[in-house]
Amino acid sequence: MIPWLREKEPQPFVEIHPDTARQYSIYDGEWVYIKNDMGRVKRKARVTPVVKPGQICTCHGWWMPEMKGPEPDLFGCWDDQINQLIPGPNTVHPDSAGPVQDHPGRARKDEIGGAS
Repeated sequence: MIPWLREKEPQPFVEIHPDTARQYSIYDGEWVYIKNDMGRVKRKARVTPVVKPGQICTCHGWWMPEMKGPEPDLFGCWDDQINQLIPGPNTVHPDSAGPVQDHPGRARKDEIGGAS
């Protein structure tokens, strides 16, 4: 882990437009889940007008080096790694040689009132 990176961004976040956040009763700084048919990951909401209404934006490659590395923990990848919500190598974009990183999903509070 590079310590200054964790100082700069101590927690994984998702950017949500204010209109979208209001529609789903999501507040700035609140933990939410990003979900799709492949699974879910936990992020802290960052309400901002820099993303379009109805869309979300988050960082990839997040992991928790302070957690245990061996299975089943794998440095927290099952809670925090956004790549698990992106389809596998069969969906590689022909111009980038990487997976297409815009995939249907939603950010919302957990059914029991928010992620913890």
